Amino acid sequence: MSTSNPGNVDTASRTVSRIKRKYTALGEDILAIKNKGASAINSEGDQTIFLGMCEVLNSRFEAFMELFDEAIEYSESYSLDPSFPSAADKLYLATVKSLYYEALGYKEILQRKHNSSRLQLPRQLVKSAHNDFNLLVQMENPSGAWEADWAEYVSFVLTMTISAAVGVYFGFIKGGQNTISGYLLGSKEISLIPMSISLITAYFSAITILGVPAEVYTYGVTFSSAVLSLISIGFVSSYIVIPVFHKLQLVSAYEYIELRFGRGMRMAMSLIFVIHQLSYMPMTIYAPAMAINQATKINENLVSSVMSGVCIFYTTLGGLKAVVWTDTFQAVVIFFSLFAVLIMGTIRVGGVQSVIAIASEGGRLDLDFVPDLTGRMNFWTAQIAVSLMWMANCSFSPESIQRFTALPTLRQAKISAFLLPLGIIVAVITCSAIALVVYAEFHDCDPVSSGMIIRTDQLLSLFVLKVLGDIRGLGGLFYAGLVAGSLSTMSAGFNSLAGIIYRDFVSSHFQVAPSERNATLIMKGIVCVIGFICVLLAIFINKLGDNLVEIAVTFGGLTVGPIIGIFLLGLLVPWVTNKGVMCGSLVGIFVTAWFTVAGRIYAAEIASTHPVKTVRVDGCYHNFTVNDIFPRNSVSNVPTLYRLSSFLLPPLGIFIVMTISVIVSYLTGFNRLLDVNPDLISPLVHRFLPKKPKTYEPVPLEVIELPNE
Repeated sequence: MSTSNPGNVDTASRTVSRIKRKYTALGEDILAIKNKGASAINSEGDQTIFLGMCEVLNSRFEAFMELFDEAIEYSESYSLDPSFPSAADKLYLATVKSLYYEALGYKEILQRKHNSSRLQLPRQLVKSAHNDFNLLVQMENPSGAWEADWAEYVSFVLTMTISAAVGVYFGFIKGGQNTISGYLLGSKEISLIPMSISLITAYFSAITILGVPAEVYTYGVTFSSAVLSLISIGFVSSYIVIPVFHKLQLVSAYEYIELRFGRGMRMAMSLIFVIHQLSYMPMTIYAPAMAINQATKINENLVSSVMSGVCIFYTTLGGLKAVVWTDTFQAVVIFFSLFAVLIMGTIRVGGVQSVIAIASEGGRLDLDFVPDLTGRMNFWTAQIAVSLMWMANCSFSPESIQRFTALPTLRQAKISAFLLPLGIIVAVITCSAIALVVYAEFHDCDPVSSGMIIRTDQLLSLFVLKVLGDIRGLGGLFYAGLVAGSLSTMSAGFNSLAGIIYRDFVSSHFQVAPSERNATLIMKGIVCVIGFICVLLAIFINKLGDNLVEIAVTFGGLTVGPIIGIFLLGLLVPWVTNKGVMCGSLVGIFVTAWFTVAGRIYAAEIASTHPVKTVRVDGCYHNFTVNDIFPRNSVSNVPTLYRLSSFLLPPLGIFIVMTISVIVSYLTGFNRLLDVNPDLISPLVHRFLPKKPKTYEPVPLEVIELPNE
C-alpha cells in the first residue's frame, strides 16, 4: 500500500476516512469530465476543453480504483467496519464506473465525428460498467435471488395447470376438434364475450406488459396518447373488413388475397406472416422467462420449455375453443396482477397526488404537439403511426380475422371489433399508469443510470421486487400475469399458423384432399413443430444477443404498411389489377426496407438526436450527489432523409403501395368492374360498382294448338 501501516485502530480509521474523501473527490472529477463531454456533444466550444480533460481521465479513474481497494484493505486488516463496502458503497463504485465509461463514449463520439466516420456509442464499454452491478435487490439480499415462498410458486403452477386442464377438457371430454371448422373456428359455437376477451389478450403479451412502462418512463405519455384514436380500429374492422370475411367464411385470411389478386400474392403474404411470427413468438416466450430468472434464478431455459410445452399441449388438443377459454382465464390473471401492482404501488409511493406531482415535475405528462417527421414521436405521430400498427394487428392479422369469422353472427363479429380496441385502451392506460408509479419511485435514482439494471424493460420487474417484494403472493401474481400474457399470444399464433401453413402450403400438395380428421391431425402436428422451433429460438435468443430482437422489429416495421395497403386495395379499390398490386407491394417493401436498414445503420446517431426525459441519480445514496442527466440533443450527421421517424414507416408503406398500385393498374388497364366479384369488395364501395345486367334463362316455346271453331 502507498500509505504506511498505522500503529493503532484509531489511526487506521482516520486513514480510511481520508482515503474515502480522496476517492470521493476523484469521483466528482470523473463526473465533471463526463458532464463536460455531454455539453461538448452540443457545443463545439466545449469540445477542445473536454478532450483536454480526457487526458487525465484514465489516471483519475485508476487512482480512484486504487484508493477504493486500499480502503477495503485497511477495513479488512483492522476489522474497522464489517459492513464496508456497503450496498451504498457498491452503488457508488458502479456509478463512478458508469460515469467513466460514459465519458469514454463521449470521447469516442467526438473523435469519430472529427474523422467523419459513422458515430456509434461503445456499447460494450457501457455494458461492462452495468455488468459490475446487479439489481438493487441483489445488494439487499446477498443470496442474489428473490426469496419466493409457496404463495409465489402456487400462482405460477395454478396458471400452468388450469391452462393445461382447459386443453384436456376440450380435447378429450368436450370433443369436436376433429374437423377443420371445429379446430380452427370452434364450430362457430363460441360466444361473444369469451371471443372478445381472447382477441384482447392475443395482443397483450409480456412484451407489452414490460415494454409500455419502459416507454412511458423513458419518453413520457406520448405513446399512450394513441389511445385517443384507437377506437377508429373498430370502425375499420366493423365496416370494411368483417362484412367481407364473415360472408366468405375463409379459414385462411390469405385465401382472400388469392381470390382478389392471385395465388402468387397469397403465397408471398403467407410466407411473410410465417417468418414474422417465427421471429416474434420466441420473444414472447423469452421475456417472462428472463424476468423470472432475474427474480428467482430459476433457469430461463427451463421456464421457457415449461411454458411452451403447456401452450403446445392445450393448443394441440383443444383447438380454437381451448385457446379462447384459456385466454379468458389468462385475461383475469393479467389484469388482476396489473391492478394489484398499480394499487399497491400507488399506496407505497405516496398516493395518486404524489404520483401525478412527481410525473408532472419530471415531464412525463408533457405532450409534444409540434409536427416533426424526424422526431422519434410526437402527439400526431402517435395518433397516426401507432394506431396503424395496432390496426395491422387488430383488423388485418390472420388471428383477428379467424376470430371474427368464428363468431356465429355478423352482428356479434362487429361488436367484438369495437370491444377489441376498448380492451387495448384499458390495457395501455393501466400499463402507463404503472409506469408513472414506477417513475415516482425511481425519479431521483434512475436504475439504468445508476447501474442497477441494464435495460429499461427490466424496470417493472425491479419495481415489483424492490417496492412490493414484501407483500406475500404479489410477486408470484405479477409473474403469473407475465406468463399468462405470453401464453395467450403464443396460443393465438400457434393456432393461426396451423391454419395458414396447412391451407396455404400443405393441402395443395395432396392429389386427394385429406379427410377432416387427417387434416386436423396434420394441423396438430404443425403446432407441435412450430412450438418446438419457437422453444429452440427462445433458448438461443440470449446467445444471439440483439439479433433476433432486431430481426423481429425490422421485419415487422417493413411489412406492416404494405400489408395494410394490400388489404385496403383489395377491399376498397375494385379497379386495381393483380399486376398493379404486385408492383406496388414490391416497391413498398423495398422502400420501407431501405429506410429500416438505414435506421439500423445510423441507430446510434439517430437516437442521439431524440431527447429522453430527464432522469436523476442524486437520491441513490447519501454521500454522492450527481447532477441531473439531461436529455440528449446532439447534432447529427445523418442524412435528413434517413432521420424519418421509424414510427412513420407504416403510413409511408401504405401510401407507396396504394399509389404505385393505382398508377401501374392505370398504365396496364384497370379491371372491368363488371368482372369483379362484389363479395370481395367492402359494402361501403358497392354503391360505386355497376349493377350487372340481369340474365334470364331461355324458356322453351311450346306450340299451343287452338281448338277448331
